[in-house]
Amino acid sequence: MINVATALNRKYLLYTVVMLTSLCENNASEESIRALILHHELKQEDFDLLHECLKDYDIEIEPLYIQPEIISDRLPRNIMWSVEMYYRLLLMDRLPEEIDRILYLDVDIIVNKDIRGFYHSDFEGKNLIVCDNTGGDVDTYRDHNPKKLEMLGKYFEMGFKYFNSGVLLMNIQSLRKEYSFDNYVEAFEVWNYEMAAPDQDILNWVHWDQVKYADARKYDCFAGLAHKSGFSYEHVKENSYIIHFTGDKPWETKKFHHPIEMIWWDYAKMTPCYQQLIDGFFEKTFFQTDAENYIREILDNEERCTQKLGEAIQLNQRLLDMIRGVQS
Repeated sequence: MINVATALNRKYLLYTVVMLTSLCENNASEESIRALILHHELKQEDFDLLHECLKDYDIEIEPLYIQPEIISDRLPRNIMWSVEMYYRLLLMDRLPEEIDRILYLDVDIIVNKDIRGFYHSDFEGKNLIVCDNTGGDVDTYRDHNPKKLEMLGKYFEMGFKYFNSGVLLMNIQSLRKEYSFDNYVEAFEVWNYEMAAPDQDILNWVHWDQVKYADARKYDCFAGLAHKSGFSYEHVKENSYIIHFTGDKPWETKKFHHPIEMIWWDYAKMTPCYQQLIDGFFEKTFFQTDAENYIREILDNEERCTQKLGEAIQLNQRLLDMIRGVQS
């Protein structure tokens, strides 16, 4: 059985359907998929929806309820740091005993090819198999923020590469022997809670020397970065096993979009909730005015710049006239 885990709230339910559909569509093995859903607010109707949307696949949906106070009483939260982002740090404590490895996936991911080989990778004595956080580009680690350099700088000098926490193949059997959620809480205290990406920074700091790296362009391809690097929809579709829509999301309307995002919509079309997704996208598109306001702001700035340029030209002309008057 292939064990996967993800964490979500109700806002991300339909996007989780798309992620799990992509995983199931590309499962060419005879192994079943066991998907553990870490949550604190999903209702029975939400799990009924997951079961209904995925009923044609060999997948078992298993709720894993997390009491939010376990996190919120001990770790910082704000509008950017949701409680769900910390749930991956509880996996060693909360997973059933029979699970010895698990693939953690963020919900903003598409599994684009059969990942059986990746899932069964040899840990080679390491606790995690990860992808560096550059999406395959060169890691110019000196561009990291000062706190991250303070805490991780000596490891960077030793060849460590900062990794992304959205795709984690976890050696649970090994991790259980040494780590629990308490270890991560202690790490937050050492950092004085000054993290830019709380769970990710802490995972990197705790496990910096216990990771094996996989090819990021294959197993954690950042869609936005791939687009900026000149990769096409066809190239990513053909070569990437796991595509990660970090930052801007394909379903968001207040963002600029690019062709690689169509891969997400390709899989969305395979789900029973596609019409609901596309209706929501179009409704938000037609009724939000961010793009219009942005264009108006550009035009206003252009008008102000033109006015300032005209004033500068007039001033320059008066200065030239004065110089000519002095010279004559």
